[in-house]
Amino acid sequence: MEINCDIKDLSAIIGVSADILGNPADSKLFENQYKKLLDDGIDRIIMDLSNVKRINSTGLAILITGFNMMTECGGVFALAGMNDFVIGALTITKLNHVFQYYDSVADAISEVKVTN
Repeated sequence: MEINCDIKDLSAIIGVSADILGNPADSKLFENQYKKLLDDGIDRIIMDLSNVKRINSTGLAILITGFNMMTECGGVFALAGMNDFVIGALTITKLNHVFQYYDSVADAISEVKVTN
């Protein structure tokens, strides 16, 4: 799995490349990344999942952790570029009603707004 983080238009874009998002060892890695971004004053995180083929329950927990951390401090956590498998996992778990998600990172950047 590869993770990269770029700051663009006041948003942190976390790009993930993986066959399966959800290696238990990666949970702490993501949590540390979220904390660092919050410490740096970032209030919008967009997870670019366009290079993720599948997601498991640990991967869903990684996304939920980011969502909870951002919303607790008034920020926004959004998803972008998901394939049908990932969207299906969100739908089955009803997390599609929790997350904001967009077809592309560009769409997310232009539409994600912080309400505070």
